[in-house]
Amino acid sequence: MAWDINLVTLVGRLTRDPELSYTQANVPVCKFSIASNRGANPEDVSFFDIVAWNKTADLCGQNLRKGSQVIIEGRLKQNRYTDKEGQKKSKIEIIANNVQFIGSRPEGMGNAGGAPMERSAGPARTAPRTPQNQDPIDFEPLGDDEVPF
Repeated sequence: MAWDINLVTLVGRLTRDPELSYTQANVPVCKFSIASNRGANPEDVSFFDIVAWNKTADLCGQNLRKGSQVIIEGRLKQNRYTDKEGQKKSKIEIIANNVQFIGSRPEGMGNAGGAPMERSAGPARTAPRTPQNQDPIDFEPLGDDEVPF
């Protein structure tokens, strides 16, 4: 059976301060929106609603403010409902699996000098594979009469 894929990666800035709340079971949930610019045209902006849960929600609520730049890795979730007039509606949110805080902290967030934020809210990540941490691979040159497959 084939697998379906639902992955999203976005870079953008918060359009408002995040809203941190807790479920009845005391599970943290943080909701915020980001604007993602797709080029030099200021009219080419998309807005996305983000939902983070658990420790990621706590860290987002404590460290993000309107204007914070983030990288969001997550999945799309479609919520379907019927409004008060009986009309069927749907809304798509991004459920954040990982939120990477990038850029400078907005004013009033401390961290004097506007130093870049170095925190990540989400699962631990391994270092990207670079020549320094890759396993060595020995290549032998092919002769003129050898086929490379």
